[in-house]
Order: sequence, then C-alpha cells, then structure tokens
Amino acid sequence: MQNAERLNREQIQEFLGSSEPIEFVGAGRDERYGWVERVLAAHSYGNLSKGQRGLVRAYVRKVTGLSESQMTRLIGAYLDHGKVQAHTSGTRSWQSTPSKTPRYWRK
Repeated sequence: MQNAERLNREQIQEFLGSSEPIEFVGAGRDERYGWVERVLAAHSYGNLSKGQRGLVRAYVRKVTGLSESQMTRLIGAYLDHGKVQAHTSGTRSWQSTPSKTPRYWRK
C-alpha cells in the first residue's frame, strides 16, 4: 500500500470499516517497523486524543498484522525514544560461545 502513512483520519476510519483483509508485503521486520514509525510520526501520535490514538492504533494493527502487545511495545518505544527499532538478540557473548566444564565439576 503506497502512501498509506499519509491517510487522514477520515480515510483511516473508512478503511477500518471495510471488511477486506489485506496483507502487509514488506521485506521484513525492519521495513514493517519503519512503516509503523512513519505512520505514528505523520499523525503526531503523542498529540492525539484518546479516540484518535485508538483509530491510528487499529489502522496500524490491521495493515501490519501485529498483535496488541506488539503494538503497545512499539508505540511505547516511539513515545519514549522517537523511533521504532527492532531489538537485537538478548544473549550475552559468554552465553553464545561453548564453554568447557571445569575439571573439578567432572566426575
């Protein structure tokens, strides 16, 4: 969907009223998150009323297929840091490398 982040609130409401399922065709998580960030920025999400925020949230959910909890996390990241960014792996470097069992632990 081209220029989907530039829809006004009336167009979003009309889009949400349609029952046609759509699928976000993106290259991956980074492109999807970038689109979410552009939509939130284009609508000045932090300055919207509660009802308008719900409308934008529902729109983004329908287009991307993200869950409610994912949307909450992404919107929170946008409001806190001004960007939506994919998280990297949470493993520590010492966890990803094989370790040898200390000699005194062996039986």
